[in-house]
Amino acid sequence: MPIISSARAGVATALMLGLAAAGPANAASISYVLDQSSTLDDGIGYLQVTISDGLSGAIDFTVQMLAPLLAVGGDHKFGIQKFSFNLVPGADAAAIDVTGLPDGWKARNGGRLDGFGQFDISLKGNGSNRVGELTFSITGAPQGNPIPVLNHLAHQTGMCGLVVCDLFPLVAFRSDDEENRMIAEQHVQAYLARPANMLIERRMKLFFEMNFACLNSRFRPFKQVSTRIEKGEFEPPSMQFGPDRFRRVDYSRVDPRKKEFRMDITRTPIPIPPDRLGDRFQEIEQDVSLIQARGGRVVFVRFPVSGEFLEMEENLFPRTQYWDAFARQTQGLTIHFQDYEKLAGFVAPDGSHLDYRDAEKFSLALAAVLTEKLHPTGVARID
Repeated sequence: MPIISSARAGVATALMLGLAAAGPANAASISYVLDQSSTLDDGIGYLQVTISDGLSGAIDFTVQMLAPLLAVGGDHKFGIQKFSFNLVPGADAAAIDVTGLPDGWKARNGGRLDGFGQFDISLKGNGSNRVGELTFSITGAPQGNPIPVLNHLAHQTGMCGLVVCDLFPLVAFRSDDEENRMIAEQHVQAYLARPANMLIERRMKLFFEMNFACLNSRFRPFKQVSTRIEKGEFEPPSMQFGPDRFRRVDYSRVDPRKKEFRMDITRTPIPIPPDRLGDRFQEIEQDVSLIQARGGRVVFVRFPVSGEFLEMEENLFPRTQYWDAFARQTQGLTIHFQDYEKLAGFVAPDGSHLDYRDAEKFSLALAAVLTEKLHPTGVARID
């Protein structure tokens, strides 16, 4: 969906709205043709975006101009100058995760494209560094590594509360995790260096987007009108963000291709051999000891997974060799969803995230299990 103001002005492109799928090239790659424009005729393929899995869990993007757009350009000054995209439901990525941009390009959270509204992440160059082909990667997007965050909390002397850690074996016990760890560490540093007004700005942004539809790309008027004509009703977005950062995802409204997207581009992890797990266990346990020595508690939770994620975990990280081995040696509490009737019945539509209809039910069920584990005498209660 290029937005072109003149033949010499460069191209701004947007992804995840009005896509015409070209179909997956192979199990780890999928291509889309962008065929919507704010000024040119719709239904013509102007750009192709290929998304594939990269190294250490990264996602690689290649944006290429196609013949109809090249014919419009006509000279060497013509090229891609801006690229914006929204994230699929459940994805946890930000501008800090974007790497490998051309010289002079920058990534930022948010941003608008004329005629297409607000987007989650925007990449931008200038008139002197337009490109005919744009390549970049999103690192650490498939999963986040909790170990650097746990280490950060362990060394905060004022931290003496409850730490609930999602211990995903495909992440915590993989050997090829250097880059994912680096990204998690960068997030910790970004949190420590956050400006004082960040929370205020985030709450203001959410307030305006939740109350003024024109500021939210998911409520773009022309998109809603076309949906009303096509389906006979206005369609709310599949994902909504709350002020508390809770993501309310309605998977019944998600394009099936997007639900499969995470699995298609998640690089198969390389497990740490069982006989070498001791070093990883010890690394985690040192942080647990520091937190609990101050009176805090650490609880490791295996949240529900389904489908191919569960199958991959069972094949590559057999529970007896990984989760159970870890649970036997840690001082922290461990909760595996398969061990509790209250938690075992939940299904993750995309493999690793719950639909909003189940999110509250699961949270209450987990809170009940936590209460039983932390207060076995029944001193505390969950209403």
